[in-house]
Amino acid sequence: MSIATNYRSRKVVLLFTLMSLVASLVALRPVLTSRTSASVQSSWKEDAVSQMIELEASIVDLKGKLAANPKDATLKEQLETEQRTYDALSVRMGGDRAPATGKSGSASVAQPNVPAGGLGVVPTPPTGCTPTTTLVANSTPVAIPTGPAVVTSTLLVAGAGTSLWDLNLQTVITHTFAADLDITLQSPTGTVVTLTTDNGAGNDDVFNGTVWDDQANPAGQVPYTTNNGLVTDHAYVNLTLASPLVPEEAMSAFMGEDPNGTWTITISDDLAGDGGSLNSWSLEVTTFAAAPTSAAATFTNNTPVAIPTGPAVVTSTLIVSGAGTSLCDLNLTTFLTHTFAADLDITLQSPAGTVVTLTTDNGAGNDNVFNGTVWNDQANPAGQVPYASNNGLVTDHAYVNLTLASPLVPEEAMGAFIGQDPNGTWTITISDDLAGDGGSLDSWSLDVTTCTCAATCVLFCPANITQSNDTNQCGAVVNYPAPTTTGDCGTITCSPASGSFFPVGTTTVTCTASAGPTCSFTITVNDTQPPAITCPADITAVTDQSICTQPGSPVCQVVTFAAPVATDNCPGVTVVCVPPSGTCFTVGVTTVTCTATDASGNTATCSFTITTFDVALQDDADPTKVLLWNSITGQYRFCCNGTTYTGTGKVQRQGCVFLLDHTFAADRRVLGRVDKAVHAGTASLQSPPGTQRCTIMDRNTLNDTPVCQ
Repeated sequence: MSIATNYRSRKVVLLFTLMSLVASLVALRPVLTSRTSASVQSSWKEDAVSQMIELEASIVDLKGKLAANPKDATLKEQLETEQRTYDALSVRMGGDRAPATGKSGSASVAQPNVPAGGLGVVPTPPTGCTPTTTLVANSTPVAIPTGPAVVTSTLLVAGAGTSLWDLNLQTVITHTFAADLDITLQSPTGTVVTLTTDNGAGNDDVFNGTVWDDQANPAGQVPYTTNNGLVTDHAYVNLTLASPLVPEEAMSAFMGEDPNGTWTITISDDLAGDGGSLNSWSLEVTTFAAAPTSAAATFTNNTPVAIPTGPAVVTSTLIVSGAGTSLCDLNLTTFLTHTFAADLDITLQSPAGTVVTLTTDNGAGNDNVFNGTVWNDQANPAGQVPYASNNGLVTDHAYVNLTLASPLVPEEAMGAFIGQDPNGTWTITISDDLAGDGGSLDSWSLDVTTCTCAATCVLFCPANITQSNDTNQCGAVVNYPAPTTTGDCGTITCSPASGSFFPVGTTTVTCTASAGPTCSFTITVNDTQPPAITCPADITAVTDQSICTQPGSPVCQVVTFAAPVATDNCPGVTVVCVPPSGTCFTVGVTTVTCTATDASGNTATCSFTITTFDVALQDDADPTKVLLWNSITGQYRFCCNGTTYTGTGKVQRQGCVFLLDHTFAADRRVLGRVDKAVHAGTASLQSPPGTQRCTIMDRNTLNDTPVCQ
């Protein structure tokens, strides 16, 4: 048989053995409780407490040795025997566990401070909420007889607001064995909260003035041996007031209820031999006239963290952002596997530094009982004493191996976080305080509820904006006014932000309030800047000189030209030229107009000319000497030794012979003759008349490449 199988078999045997032992002790109980000597009974309880302290130390020692020698059957048997004895004593003592200290005279222990002017701490109210605090008391003493016995006392709250924000309680109780006491508080709506069960060990009068307050213990980070201010882990001292204390079950379970009506405190003395008195008790009730408005969000960390066999401490963090600024409820979910739950001490720390204990040494030797647990102050609205177990309360739950315990009220109230700003880093800390078992925190999440009493947020965005583009930019920098609000809207953010660069077109700006709704408006940037366009230079074209067309026939020359250069502040500009490149341009001067159009419809134009001549001569000896003329209009261009002469002469045509005569001008004389039948011609230029500037002899016009601008 494997060690694991053998261990599980021993657990079954242990269970039956323990049940038999408990039954025997219960059978003896009438005999013990019938003893007439209270001192004998008290002495037995004191001895039992001392024995439990010794057994707990021995169990810790044996478990450490067994972790180092897991196959040692003798060690295992010793551990099981001492655990059986310890559990039997605990049952006999009404559920008590070994206290941090025994009854030890009247030495004092430092206590957390109680705020002046009130019983306890009242959390900061949410924005817009006006709290009203009412203090009510019952000063009629109620005797607590030697147990088993149950007594009650009532107190009437009237005239308070209808939505409870915070509750603090003070008890003035004398009793000679605090661990005999199980105490609950019940609200007018029937919610029951356990203040203490079996805490305080054998010490006298430790609750004689105790203030019970969820906010009593803002520190207490694990690992710790004792944790003053927490009723389950306080280091009690005989005849010394323990105050203030966080109750065993959160009083934030009452939060939001109407507190007006009858409240009831119930005290169960679960063992004989000691008695006392509830001399008085009072409630500090802080309320709002109406319930705040709330908003909820969930945040999760899915990164696993290994929990090594102890002693060891591990942490995991989670960031809350975008929530409201006043916490009014918090629930925590843990997915945690571990083979011995009582090894675990777990705390949760808020961004403000407040530390809350979820569990210390609960769950006994059961496996994986917190694997999916929802930790919720409101998890257990019932549970009236006397009870043997109280499912839903982490300290009194009846755990079962490999069975999820959920939901659970944590050992310390998460109500300690109420009123804080939840935004920031939360930290869960897990202390495995004994060797031999380990596990993993696979994931955890926080359900964050924030609230406010401010008027409902209404967000008013500015009107839509229209603006022209910035010079040479396909858009504009736009500054717009901030939205206006009514009510409590928290932080307002707009995207894109004012002062951003907005592209040409329409952009929607969305503004969001952290505590309210969303509004939007549009910013339209119009492109009003026309493009820039540059046309090619003027062009001179010459028709085909090999053709002698019939008089009156149209003559043209196909001309291709480079596209104009167009630029714009935005992409997408197009260019159209009329006539387009590749057109056959007729003899004469044609103006080409080019238009650039951008994506917004803005336009710009440019133009150039194409001058087409149908007669051309180029000197055989000097190709720079060129004469071009229009046989219809007489317009000519004569390029001579670097100078261009233009004018209009008389033209004639005799078959395929073309003549140009500009001898009547005062400053020049130009003559030209071309015979297109033989493809030859001559020309001359005198300027001034009588001074020969250029002569042209062109014996073959078919070889000409005349250029004259």
